[in-house]
Amino acid sequence: MPRKASKQGMRAARGFGLIELFITIAIAAILVSAAVPGFQELTRRMTVSTNTNDMVGALTLAKAEATKRGVIAGVMGSGANWTLGGYAVRVDSNNDNTLTVADELLRTYPAIENQYTVKTKVTGGNDAQIAFTASGSLMLPATAADINVCRPDHQAAQSAWIHVAPSGEITSRRNTASSPAPGC
Repeated sequence: MPRKASKQGMRAARGFGLIELFITIAIAAILVSAAVPGFQELTRRMTVSTNTNDMVGALTLAKAEATKRGVIAGVMGSGANWTLGGYAVRVDSNNDNTLTVADELLRTYPAIENQYTVKTKVTGGNDAQIAFTASGSLMLPATAADINVCRPDHQAAQSAWIHVAPSGEITSRRNTASSPAPGC
């Protein structure tokens, strides 16, 4: 014979009450509001990393093409601030030992988005381009190239610094505080 449901059993089967639902929503809202700043910081760091990796990739491509083809190749931007116009990898296709917009275009990179910035300083050279010789070293008169990938909040400690040595070695690290390129 089946058992009869008790009043306590029926009460448990009804589900959540309105007060319990509001408490659950309030707890969820508190947890989400605590997670948002951490998520925003993660997004900023990922965007700086993506922009830095794109720039290092462009420099590596230019250096590799210079050594492979035995000609000058480099990355060209629009002045010392490459943010708005983006940048491009070009190869000296007419062998005149200069890089111009008329030379062969290998790859373009769009403008940097959402208030992030890319700033360059080519010591001894033109801030609008970083060129490599057929041996993979920086093209003279440049003696070094520095690039800062800056965050919208201008935190130098969390921005990235890319350095190209005279030998053509490309390194990157976090913190632009001591970079010769314009500050974040």
